[in-house]
Amino acid sequence: FSDEKKVYLSDNNRRLGPKTAFKKIRDDSTSAIVQISEGCVGKCSFCCTRFARGRVHSFPIEEIEREVKEALSEGYKEILFTSQDTAAYGIDINSNLVSLLKRIFLIHEEFRLRLGMANPNHIRSFENELVPIYGNPQMYRFLHIPVQSGDDQVLSDMRRDHTIKDYLATVSLFRKNIKDLYLCTDIIVGFPTEDENAFENTLKLVEKIRPDKINLTRFSPRPGTTSIKMKQIPSWTVKERSRQLNLLRKKISFEINQSYIGRDFNALITEKNIDGTFTGRLYNYKPVIIDNAKIGTFKDLVIEDATSTYLVGR
Repeated sequence: FSDEKKVYLSDNNRRLGPKTAFKKIRDDSTSAIVQISEGCVGKCSFCCTRFARGRVHSFPIEEIEREVKEALSEGYKEILFTSQDTAAYGIDINSNLVSLLKRIFLIHEEFRLRLGMANPNHIRSFENELVPIYGNPQMYRFLHIPVQSGDDQVLSDMRRDHTIKDYLATVSLFRKNIKDLYLCTDIIVGFPTEDENAFENTLKLVEKIRPDKINLTRFSPRPGTTSIKMKQIPSWTVKERSRQLNLLRKKISFEINQSYIGRDFNALITEKNIDGTFTGRLYNYKPVIIDNAKIGTFKDLVIEDATSTYLVGR
């Protein structure tokens, strides 16, 4: 790296130069991953991210904008904003995610942007400003907002800083205003204080919000976390709860995807698959498999079939 590209760290591991200055090594797909911040302000009892990443450090808007423009100039059409919590962006630099997105969408290029995971307790502070941004055709109608449990007591024990009521209000706001919202959430089964009633509450929540996708995880104690000191649930119980929730997840995803059959869409072709088919992304990031296409182009298609994980178009 040249001198101006070097990144120095202070004694407390704070960056003295932007990480965005590192030269990016990208693959030959059409997707460019752009990290907007790192670190976490949460205190979840099950997670050790804050130990490894430290407190939130948001990268300057100008540097992120420069990286996006650079990726677009190299032919990338899909920008993937990532962070440990994208909704925490800007809390250390007197800014927020909305300001960043508005700046990026001033770029006059044809591309799509997917927002990475955003915690519900942070997104609530600006959700009314964020919802209209999803009306921008460059913004994927994709919302990844982790709930982790459907039970308030478990959430409290997890130190999640949100309640089920809070979560439902946010999901309702986005669903009400954004057609075909692709809702993704994260759920942990088998947290030490999750009894049968708490697990049933999680199943009920999933039935209520009907997410397109669930990142399902079986609880595993992490070194240095407070949850490692709690009495653990038998592994066979955790496995059975995971099985039940996975079946429900697949059922809901299949029903949602079936509703797309017969509809016309325009998709960005993002990759070629091992079997020779191609994967495209609809305007809400739904994956669609088609036979003939060219990576990096936009293609009109009609949905002919669907599984629980992807659509099939022609």
